[in-house]
Amino acid sequence: MEKDTTIGSSRLTALFDSGTFVETGAFLRRDDGTPAGVVCGYGAVDEMCESRELLEILQKMNRNGKFITALCAAPAVLAKAGILEGKSYTAYTGYGEKISQGTYVKKPVVTDGNLITGMGPAMAYAVAFRAVQALGGDAQAVKDRMLYDHSFQEVDQ
Repeated sequence: MEKDTTIGSSRLTALFDSGTFVETGAFLRRDDGTPAGVVCGYGAVDEMCESRELLEILQKMNRNGKFITALCAAPAVLAKAGILEGKSYTAYTGYGEKISQGTYVKKPVVTDGNLITGMGPAMAYAVAFRAVQALGGDAQAVKDRMLYDHSFQEVDQ
């Protein structure tokens, strides 16, 4: 892969240097200074866990202190990469029992050092805003522009 090659994005098929194709919910960039990687989704977790190249990239990002986010069942991929050890995380219902590393916390979003995990797909925005904040951005300004804080209030009919 080239230095800035995107490995995958939201259920796309990724082609690795080894010639391996993996249908994945992963979105990562090679270690080019990009401070975050994202792994999401239930559907391709088994395939992601079997991708040696993806696991190695996650391990390298973790060693280098890069932010890694994982949604839904994806913390299982982080566990397979060995980077949940000693960390708190959240995941989709039932995955707390399936993952033997780390400490499962039943919360919508959990941040522990460079790891940001979200319980399920509905937490995608919350995880993204947490990542913006962790990277030094103004998450509230983005929330305001998106009317995020109003999204979960009941609408008068």
